Amino acid sequence: MVLAFALSAGCAMGGASDDLGSGRDDAEDLPPDDAEEDLGIDETSTSDETAPLEDSGALEDSGGPEPDVAPDVIFPVEDTGCTPSCSTCGAADGCGGTCKTGACGGGATCVAGKCVSPTRSHLSPGDYAFGTAWARGITWTIGSEEPATIRYTLDGSAPGPSSPSKPSPADLFVATSGTTIKWYADNGAKEPTTHSFVANILASGQTSYGFIVEKVNLSGKGPVVVASPGATITGNASYAAWTSTGCPGCRMQLVYGVGSTSAGCLYDWSPGNWPGAAASGSISVKAPGTPGTYTLNVSYTLEYSCAGGMATNPLNVRATAGVATIVVR
Repeated sequence: MVLAFALSAGCAMGGASDDLGSGRDDAEDLPPDDAEEDLGIDETSTSDETAPLEDSGALEDSGGPEPDVAPDVIFPVEDTGCTPSCSTCGAADGCGGTCKTGACGGGATCVAGKCVSPTRSHLSPGDYAFGTAWARGITWTIGSEEPATIRYTLDGSAPGPSSPSKPSPADLFVATSGTTIKWYADNGAKEPTTHSFVANILASGQTSYGFIVEKVNLSGKGPVVVASPGATITGNASYAAWTSTGCPGCRMQLVYGVGSTSAGCLYDWSPGNWPGAAASGSISVKAPGTPGTYTLNVSYTLEYSCAGGMATNPLNVRATAGVATIVVR
């Protein structure tokens, strides 16, 4: 399409003024009629108004070919005619792929084409130093042998996929006696066992010899650690210790060790009566040489030194509290 429009004589002269400026003297030498004729001036067209454009759409349509516009293209998926067949997790599906579902042996669960074995979890502390209760509310920690999510409840109901959860190790502070903690570990495969423990708290324990050990952290893994036979395991734990009202000046040791064998003292001094002394102490033990699952225990004794307390081996003669789990592989 060709764009056509008209210009007035006034516009024509304005646009041509620069071109005609140098020839004006020559035009003066000609007779007036001839000059006007040569310049092509139409005296009847003296309006300053310009004729309107015919159609604004003409500016948009250049008359050329339409621009290329990519249409929506749907590429068909080739039908290979192959139907995957999966009975074993991770096996070939018969169509060039891998089975994302299927059976796993040994109690494992198929997760995205891989057989995942459930891990085990353990509570810290797992029992009471004196067989019945702690003297105040404490932080219970649930740790798993492999990385996992701990799903738990504190109202006695069975935990499930929608229950509260925390990554292992999971700290749960409980201050109400009789609270039932239920939990299991989930690493993609659910732990077969749902654990249950009742947290008992008795303030009467504050008047006799007593201690609390919580927030155990071994090798930066929390209260559950997997180690090779004979490996050295180091860490720390929070403790509180106090003496009986009948002996406020007595010296006390908190002795720890694997099983019933003393390995060191978490605390050694005179804590005084309740609330006694509270701080964080260091732990260093050697993993047993035989593969298996072992408990790190703590008990107390009343001697003049840590060496004297370890020599009496209270882990073998007094009630103990299991505060950590060591898995030797």
